This record gives sequence, structure tokens and C-alpha cells, in this order.
Amino acid sequence: MKKQVITYLLVGIAALPAASQEKLEGTLYVEGEYVPTVVRQDKIHLLPQKVSFELPTFRPEPATGLLTGNYVPGYNALPAPVWQGAAAEYPWRGYLYGGIGSYLTSTLSAGYRMVATDATKADIWFQHTGTSLFKPRICDRDLKRYRYDERLGLRVSHRFSAGTLTADAHYHLGFFNYYGVSTPHSSLIVMPPRMEAKQTDETPKQTLNDARLRASWQSVNNSSLQWRAGADVSYFGYQHYYTPDGPHLAWMQWDGQRELQVNAGAGLDAKLGSRSALTADVVFTNVSYNKCGAQDRSGSLQTVRIAPAYCYTADRFSARLGVVADITGGAGKALQTGLEKQDYSTFHIAPDVRLSYQGRGWNATLSATGGQQLQTLRNDVQEDYYQTPKMDYIMPAFVPVEGKLRIGYNGSERFRAGIDVTYLTVRHLYLGGWYMYSISGYQPVITTVVPQHGNVAGFSLGLDAQWQPFDMLTLRGRGTYQPQKGDGAGFFNGYDRPRWTADIAADVRPIKNLTLTPSYRYRGVRNIYQRFGPLQDMQATRLPDICNLSFSARYRISRAVSVFGEADNLLCRRVTLLPCQLMEGFNFLVGADVQF
Repeated sequence: MKKQVITYLLVGIAALPAASQEKLEGTLYVEGEYVPTVVRQDKIHLLPQKVSFELPTFRPEPATGLLTGNYVPGYNALPAPVWQGAAAEYPWRGYLYGGIGSYLTSTLSAGYRMVATDATKADIWFQHTGTSLFKPRICDRDLKRYRYDERLGLRVSHRFSAGTLTADAHYHLGFFNYYGVSTPHSSLIVMPPRMEAKQTDETPKQTLNDARLRASWQSVNNSSLQWRAGADVSYFGYQHYYTPDGPHLAWMQWDGQRELQVNAGAGLDAKLGSRSALTADVVFTNVSYNKCGAQDRSGSLQTVRIAPAYCYTADRFSARLGVVADITGGAGKALQTGLEKQDYSTFHIAPDVRLSYQGRGWNATLSATGGQQLQTLRNDVQEDYYQTPKMDYIMPAFVPVEGKLRIGYNGSERFRAGIDVTYLTVRHLYLGGWYMYSISGYQPVITTVVPQHGNVAGFSLGLDAQWQPFDMLTLRGRGTYQPQKGDGAGFFNGYDRPRWTADIAADVRPIKNLTLTPSYRYRGVRNIYQRFGPLQDMQATRLPDICNLSFSARYRISRAVSVFGEADNLLCRRVTLLPCQLMEGFNFLVGADVQF
């Protein structure tokens, strides 16, 4: 399904640092035609975000840990009504999208704009995704994987004469089992005190609750001085945390970690003329964690981000010259028994520089950015849905610099291409992906008593192109080379750290309203890293390559109704995502979407 991303400049505190880059272009109000952006369920149950076929790349975010720039209400890329153009040109206010497929995979998405006036917009959306019949056969238990995610979102905005007030809320309920675990059998496992936990021989299962509420204000763009402010509060928590009980062929079930995050911030833009401006943003964040066991610790982290910048825009050239300063308290504290406090600097500073030039038929961008990124349960679940449901440390990652140069060709309507080179260095980065493996009793120290943080640095080379030789055919692709090292260093692009990635597809339109899309996605020379002792270096464990050949078809019956069918893993490859995370072979999804 064609995806479209709308950039909201004024949606909340999540956009404070990023939005300041755009103020010279004025305020953008998005109205009119909506394009439902829906998660393709076949991709959801095949691979989670970041460790996926979508060629993930680590991106430093503000200290708030929130999304910046492109923002659609909801949990990352969840479906939400998105409008573009004039309302009178597109009469529908809602959408309904549903599909069902192999392994009892199902998806149902719906969204509706309840209020649509010149000044006020109110949107509500819902999404269900689920799968329950896949049997991986990778352990000694006759397990079927099940995973259900229910999400509900609401967004309201009102434009006053002085500015725009926006508020949104979302809730996500997840229910799943750790389908890849084996019964613990190691007699060498050191048992924790039993009074704090419950012994169980049932396959570990989990419930997660994720809720967020936020509001923001953006002043009008009709003066030389503009300001914005916002605040939000979010909760993310797991019901259980498991450790292996090898001598009793069971698990110990503990209370899961609960995370509460509060953010508040403000920003100011001062125009210096028709082409330049000064911007500044300040964001405060507090993150706190509960005490899971009697011998564990509670803790909290406070951070303040200050981001001033000078912006300049000419006909073909634009520049942003700024810095990002993070002041942090409470970082490095260990929450788990047996872990010692880690050294973490109170003050960090990183560049925020972006230069771009648009030539005749070509363009170039050069950037040097960085900053602190919170490593929270909410953020890390994007790397691994089956992550450890308990924090070991309260410790943000820090990006001293991410330098990127990109040169693109866009001199033809039918052909465009680009090459980019990136250097990325990250300190105190958490390297996970081992939880189901560790609670099977193979290496329980990985997620219990050994810190799994490290420093990584490496470069990436990327090539992309799109060619439309004639109207009925479009070819597109992207490939990257991102070398990794055996000690854990290298370019961070997900826990599986592929050296090579490729994403190639063709859109074929043999008749009107019918689109056929064969595609091939590859993640090659994959390794996952871990540290088995406090003083040991990171060690690599090889993971099999991922090769996915897929095919999709979409037919538009009318302006409002479409039907689709998608098939993945046509080569029937055995996909091991992360340790003990085997994904299904051939799978399919069929369905329809309606706009009303």
C-alpha cells in the first residue's frame, strides 16, 4: 500500500528541536484529503521495527526520547487519519482497513475525523493486529506463538487567533508469549531468593501497557517572534519478569518494570530578516522506575536539553548552525542486584549543523549532528519486541557526532539516484536481543549480572535509485554497506548488525487501477553481540542471513474501495530474527480497505 508521510510542524513538544529547523518556511496547516497510513500486518508479524527489512539506521533523538520531525498521532507508524489538500476536493472523513491471513493473522484498522472545521480538527483511530497459530518447533515445548496488539488514539487541535493548541492521547495493550523459550535445565544457575517471586512451569507470557498524553501550543507565524511550548506524560510497563530456575525445570516470575516519563519544554524563534533566524529550545525530562524486587533498586533520571541554532535560507542554499547541550542527573545508576554504578558524564555537547544545496538537476547535503538519546523500555521495544522487561541501568546513549554527506541526482522526472556516506559513533549503547535465549537457561548472565552496554563507531555507504522507463513500470532500490567488527564496534543498524542490506522492488501497472509489486529484501552477514563477563569485550555470534522474496497486488475497485493480497517469504527460508526468535516461512495476507 502506498505510504505517505505528512510533516507536522506544530504537533507538540515531541517536535520542539526538529521544528525549529523549519520556521523560516512558515507554519504549515494540513487539511483535506486523508490517506490512511496502515501498518502492513505481514511485516508486523514477520519482523519488528528496526530489526526488519526496512533497513533501520540508528538516529539520535532528543533527550525526551520522543519522535521528532515527521509525526503521526499514535505509536510510531500506526494508522491515523492523515489529510492533504483541500477538504472540498475529497469528501471522505474515515477509513476502514482489514485483512486476514495465514497462521490466523489478522489486522483491523479504522479512523475517523469527528470534527473538521477550518479551526478545529478531531481524529480518532483504532488498530488491532494479532497472530496465533505459528509453531516454530525450536524448543522442547509444543508451543504456538501468539501476539495481540490493540491500540487506540485520539488527537484534537484548535487554531486560535494567537496560535494553535494541540492535544493527543494513545493507549497500547500488548499480550504475547515468549514462544522461543526452552525449559531451563542448567543446574549451575544461581537462584535468587524465592520469597520475592513465584515459581511457574508454564511458558512465560507477558502483558504490556503503554499510554501517553500530551499537549502543545504553537504561536502564529505572522511576526518576527514566535514561541511554542508543550508537555507530556507517558507510562510503559510490563506485568512480569522471568528468570530461569534450572534445578526445578521452571521459571521464577517477578514483577515487571514500570516506567513513568514526564517531559516539558519551550522554544523561541526570532527572525533576523527575510532569510535568517535564531532559534532556541529547552526541554526537561524526568524518567522514573519502580523497584521490582526486594534486593533491586528504584531510580530516576533528570535531563535538560538546550538547543540554540542559527538558520539561513537562500534560493538554492540553506544552513543550520547549532549545538545540542544535555545536562543529566542520575545517569549510570544500576537498578538490578549485582550491578555496579557506571560512570556517566553530567554534561554532553554535540553539533547540530546541516548544510544543503540544490543545483540544476542535482543536490547535496552535509550534516554533523548528535546528542543524547534516552534508552528506555518504550524506546528499546522498537529494537526488540521481546526485550528484557526490566532495566539494568538508567543510562542514556550519547552520540558525539553523526556525520553524513549525500549527493543526489534529480534532473529527470523518470530517474533519480543518490549516494550517501555516514559516520556514526555512539557511547553507552545498550546491545540487547537475548532475553528469550537467556531465560531458557543457556546464558542467564547476559540479562542479569553483566552490563550489556558498549561503544560503537563505524561508517555506512548507501546507494539508492528509482527509474520509471515507462508509465506502467517503476523500479526502485536501495543498498548499504555497513562494516562491523568482532568486538562490537562498527555501524549500529539494529541488534543483528548486518554488513549488507538491500531493498529492491518493482511496481508494475498492467491495467488501470491494478498494481503488482514483487520485492526482494536482504540482510547479510549478521552478528549479534554480547558480553559474558564484566571485564570481557563484546563477542559476536553469527546469525543466518535474511532473504525475503515477496509479492503484493492491489486493485482499486472504486475511488473509495480497494482490495489487496500480499505474500511473503516466497523462498520459504527459515528466518531467525534474533536468538530464539524464529519467524514463519511462507505467509500471506488478503483484505480490503474502504474510505468513507
